[in-house]
Amino acid sequence: MPGLFIAGVFGAAISSMSVVLNSVSAVLLEDVLRGLFQISPTPVKAHVFVHCCVVVLGLAALGCLFIIDKLDGILIVSATLAAIANGTTGGIFSLGGIAGALLSGWVSLGNQIATGAGEIVARRLPVSVEGCIESLVGNVTLVVKPIYPDESGVFPLYRLSYHCITPIGFMTLMIVGTIVSFVTGPRDLRHIDPELSRMAWPITLTHQHQPVEPVGPHVLGSQLQPYRQKIVESNEKIANEAVGDEMDRANGLTRMSSPRSTMSDSIREMYQFSVIDYCMFGGMLILSAACGIYYGFFKRSTGSSANESEDEQDDLPGEGVPVKKPTNTFGSATIDEYLLGSRKLKAFPVAMSLLAGYISGVTILGTPAEIYNFGTQYWLIVVPILLMGVAVCTVYLPVFCSLKLNSSYEYLELRFNPYVRSMASIMFVINQMLFLPMVIYVPALAFNQVTGFNIYVIGAIVCVVCIFYTLLGGIKAVVFTDAWQVVVMFISVVVVVIIGTVALGGPDVIWDRAIEGGRIDFFNFNPSMYERQTFWAVLIGGFFYWTSFNAVNQTMVQRYMSLPNLKTAKFSIYMFVVGTAIFVSVCCYTGLLLYGKYYDCDPATVELVTTSDQLFPHYVMESVGHLRGMPGLFIAGVFGAALSSLSVILNTTSGVLLEDILKGLFRVTPSSLVANIVVRGSVVVLGIAAMGCLFIVDKLDGILIVSATLAAIGNGTTGGIFTLGMLVPWSNTKGALVGGIAGALLSGWISLGSQFASAAGEIMPHKLPVSVDGCIVELITNTTNANPIYPDESGVFPLYRLSYHWITPIGVTTVLVIGSIVSFLTGPRDLRHIDPELISPVIHRFLPRESFSYFGTANKAPKSFGQEMQTQTNIPSVGRIPYGSADGQNDRVKA
Repeated sequence: MPGLFIAGVFGAAISSMSVVLNSVSAVLLEDVLRGLFQISPTPVKAHVFVHCCVVVLGLAALGCLFIIDKLDGILIVSATLAAIANGTTGGIFSLGGIAGALLSGWVSLGNQIATGAGEIVARRLPVSVEGCIESLVGNVTLVVKPIYPDESGVFPLYRLSYHCITPIGFMTLMIVGTIVSFVTGPRDLRHIDPELSRMAWPITLTHQHQPVEPVGPHVLGSQLQPYRQKIVESNEKIANEAVGDEMDRANGLTRMSSPRSTMSDSIREMYQFSVIDYCMFGGMLILSAACGIYYGFFKRSTGSSANESEDEQDDLPGEGVPVKKPTNTFGSATIDEYLLGSRKLKAFPVAMSLLAGYISGVTILGTPAEIYNFGTQYWLIVVPILLMGVAVCTVYLPVFCSLKLNSSYEYLELRFNPYVRSMASIMFVINQMLFLPMVIYVPALAFNQVTGFNIYVIGAIVCVVCIFYTLLGGIKAVVFTDAWQVVVMFISVVVVVIIGTVALGGPDVIWDRAIEGGRIDFFNFNPSMYERQTFWAVLIGGFFYWTSFNAVNQTMVQRYMSLPNLKTAKFSIYMFVVGTAIFVSVCCYTGLLLYGKYYDCDPATVELVTTSDQLFPHYVMESVGHLRGMPGLFIAGVFGAALSSLSVILNTTSGVLLEDILKGLFRVTPSSLVANIVVRGSVVVLGIAAMGCLFIVDKLDGILIVSATLAAIGNGTTGGIFTLGMLVPWSNTKGALVGGIAGALLSGWISLGSQFASAAGEIMPHKLPVSVDGCIVELITNTTNANPIYPDESGVFPLYRLSYHWITPIGVTTVLVIGSIVSFLTGPRDLRHIDPELISPVIHRFLPRESFSYFGTANKAPKSFGQEMQTQTNIPSVGRIPYGSADGQNDRVKA
């Protein structure tokens, strides 16, 4: 019987889900792709698109399972969400308008927020516990009849039953739509098709023979309701807690957790944001938004300059073809200016943008926690960072600068074929979508630690501000906003570190305490790949990870391509590398500073912080919180880092969706207007999706390792494919495809297996010992365990125990080895007919002399979708571009 019951429940769920997946995929095809973007795909592409939508929606539903887990009362939540949409769409079919959506959304969201704040509580009928056995009724059973809050002060609309939301939305649309229609000029009933209206209306059948007004494509702009922001807390009221305490005292019992909780809360309440702190934080947000307005409207390129490098208006030099003035008045003048800044940006601001984009809040909060918990071995990462700069400038950058591509993944189509490009670009988009919510969560976590402000509300504020200035200003706003944000970020951390070092008595005291606590270890030569931080893991894994990301990832390459030439790009990268090494070193020293402060009273053990990533914010409030403006400066720095990373990802991913997905995968060449809509719409959708996924990140502990593990899957695979193409000239398309798939599967298997084993408690990171000997008595209880017992990991599958540093090297090596073997088995590329421009300059000396007669030919005529690059044996000698010539290398044939 239980099995039959559960089978019935799951049957209902599966049937509903299958209907939703099928219907939504059809809407995405018919109403979004064909209706909104006016794209008419072939039956094969439409078939692929619909099936991919089903898979993506199913995976998204699986991820959003974490959100539902946080919502209390699934029936009322689903009914409320459905009521907003149903009332609005029902009214639209009856008439039309957006007022209903706004009003019903306002009522619904206000109700949810008031409920989350405890201002509104659903009145439940009385229940009883008189029949329960005594062992179930203890001092934790407070009251059967809870005390409900007074709702008279709540805004009346928020107190409405959720049953009223749909009628409100429907009636609002009918009334407002009717009034607006009459005011703006009603529809002429003589020329309306009766088939579009109910026949009961006074329209005679003869109207069917009247000329029908031409109807344009209907754009259905469905308004996604903002994600519900609910705090994951107990619904028990303070009054009930007071009753419970009174019952405990009457029974002669004492709650062991009460003194600790009271003391912890008291300590937190000692440090709060002041008006100056809020002003500094608010000023950072206002300046960020102002940059978007400035570069979107006041610092735009003129029509002629902006169109010089626009793909759709490329003209050969000397033809004197006049350039039309762009009609776009919203933000950047052209797509080229929006995504690449017309390739005229300066080295220093781009270097600062590279630094700000990579040094996110994850680094500011995660790196000190890593040093605090696992020692200074991670500090050795500065060596791979410096080596990475040399590798990027020598091996990869010259190829991109010579080809001058809009997207780094275009290289894969020129070198191999469109399938490889599509695989890498899709992997990039998925990787960035996974990383986006982490970028938002980190500053929200810090802000919550120092103010107690709701994590989801502040996360929404960050998203809105970032979407705003990225949407308007494009890459220029992103770069120049990053430039001043990185200054604020660096100053905030350095000032806190200097004040903290002086307060503890100087670097000598910090160093001595770190030595005593076993934190100083730079040369752990343990060859085991299972240990989290070793000399070999940091040096080898760090080099592969940083090089794979910074050499070929579109978030970095896009800003390399915004510079005018190779020399400027190299100079910018060298500044970026040196600045990154310095900043990472400051963050690592901060970890020692934290240990010097808490060497005898670990905040995590006594539950002053809930995760290791809150250590730094907690230290800021405890050590410099009494200095007006310092907490605000620190939080502004953390938020600046988050905004810079978020804006870069939004701008870059929107460009990849346009260049590699829409143009590359679906072979659609949109007009300038449609391209603008796609890019800017992608920015909005990605920002909202990141906001929703904030609920998932809230369940993950250890931001640094989670973000590095997820990024390692994509970076290792794409880095391996690009390396295969640039350094292994005989590799072919089949080798790249098979090697890329093998690398992604292997690295993904290791990473996900490790995460599952960690979630099951089979694997735990072995942190260095901490102490609570110096804590006050009230913080220590009989449950405090400073040094936990770790599980025996010998029975865990060996690959799942690997340090996260090895995931990227495994992915890159797998792609190179498998790709080279498959290329040899299926017929290696004929080196006599390969374009040397597609191969790294470090390999040019090994290429046959005949190949240089083909220099620059690959980028002149990209192949059609699905067509392999054939050996260029039939290219005539006339018109061949000699090696070293820069003229005419980058004129692409218009599709």
